[in-house]
Amino acid sequence: MKLREYEERSVRDLLRLLPRSQTVVAVGPTGCGKTVIGATVVRRTWARVLWLAHRIELLEQARAEIIGAGVPEDRVGLLSGKLQSNTSAPVLVASVDMFNNEARTVPSADLVVIDEAHHVAAESYRAILEALPNARVLGLTATPQRLDGRPMTFFKRLYVIAETAELIADGYLLKASVYGIPKEKAQELVRHAGIVHGRKDYSGKWLEVSMKKAPLMGDIVSEWQRLAKDERTIVFACSRDHGLAIAERFADAGARTAYLDAYTPRESRDELLSRTGKLVKGSIRVVVNVGVLTEGFDCPPVSCVIVARPTKSLGLWRQMCGRGARPAEGKDRFLVLDHAGNTWRHGFPDSTIDWTLDGMPRGKGDQTLKLCPVCRLVISSGTLYCPQCGSEQPHDAGMLAEQAARLELLRQTEGELERKRRILHRLAKLRGKDEKWVTKALARVV
Repeated sequence: MKLREYEERSVRDLLRLLPRSQTVVAVGPTGCGKTVIGATVVRRTWARVLWLAHRIELLEQARAEIIGAGVPEDRVGLLSGKLQSNTSAPVLVASVDMFNNEARTVPSADLVVIDEAHHVAAESYRAILEALPNARVLGLTATPQRLDGRPMTFFKRLYVIAETAELIADGYLLKASVYGIPKEKAQELVRHAGIVHGRKDYSGKWLEVSMKKAPLMGDIVSEWQRLAKDERTIVFACSRDHGLAIAERFADAGARTAYLDAYTPRESRDELLSRTGKLVKGSIRVVVNVGVLTEGFDCPPVSCVIVARPTKSLGLWRQMCGRGARPAEGKDRFLVLDHAGNTWRHGFPDSTIDWTLDGMPRGKGDQTLKLCPVCRLVISSGTLYCPQCGSEQPHDAGMLAEQAARLELLRQTEGELERKRRILHRLAKLRGKDEKWVTKALARVV
């Protein structure tokens, strides 16, 4: 398996850092190849390895990548519910539940790899790690931030695999064009939303009521027809009833539509989402799902992501949008139709973030944005004159009167664009590239 430049760099760095720090979490955006990097680290250690995850889909992907990285198949075991094979192998890919719900001894390991490592603060993981006090631990995650705000200080070192701007510039991920609702409508959607205790996110039942208020969030089907008609699309709904209603409306409008949730049989999911499935072949164009196409599921490249559920989770927001970021033939960008106002809560899906292990990232998008009432450009709230149309900004420009429920193209602030320019200039210096390379790369990123 030939690694990309940043993947090879990451593997070398992690193999150097793990003996020194013992616990390292590697952070990279959805689609950057974290599992490939972890699998290659496993192959180059040739030690006893315990690879942990909480969903069978993650485990099956990890096992395939480890074998693909060059570890002989007979040295890789699988332990998850009824799926158990070669469980005494030196490399064991296992469900975390197998060591908490059963009287099973944690196997010895020199290296523990934790997929979706933001779960590490849970007691189920900590019990396993306490049984392996001398093991080195490698965490893999797209967002080292928990919804409950608990820090990830179990890890002594945070390692950034690659910045999103770098991956977009090199063509490994795509830039998103984001259409969304005005800020005050985003606030109104969740004004009375309850919180699910223990998860700290909005209640699905509350959201179901809010997301039916078309004047607030825009008509999902008509806006798709206007902005992305016939594009291969994934829709994220907030509850089963909400998702089924959306799927019915797409079907009534003539779109070839399917619906998925946690109760959909595995065979039906594979028939829809595999490389030879209905979504790839085109017999289905719109897939509406509830809580499925986030962690642990690979899906075919899509050109449009419709987010019809508000969330307080930065990680979930980025996971949902990341389903459209994978390159494919004929794609140079992808659409995000944000009917839920998450861009105002968490920034753009490709905003540069300075991650930390203390529970709160720095630079999490611009939380003081507003729409220019004349040209609809998103600008910083302190701006006196719009940089696009030149109109003077009133003090209350962020609060717009009720208007037709249409999504508007949202634009990143100059501050965020400058952060990306600095990243690309730093990359150009490391690679010996000139200003022409920076200009070409910047065109992809912005």
